[in-house]
Amino acid sequence: MAQRLLDPAIEDEIQALAAEAGSMTEDQRATLARLLRLNRAA
Repeated sequence: MAQRLLDPAIEDEIQALAAEAGSMTEDQRATLARLLRLNRAA
């Protein structure tokens, strides 16, 4: 699985999806930050 994530074509697809998504709300940013902190501690 890690190899696929290193594939430049996959990276381009992820970047394209992120560009289409638009900006996050403050609530979404806070939720994402909290989830990332929880994941890092695990």
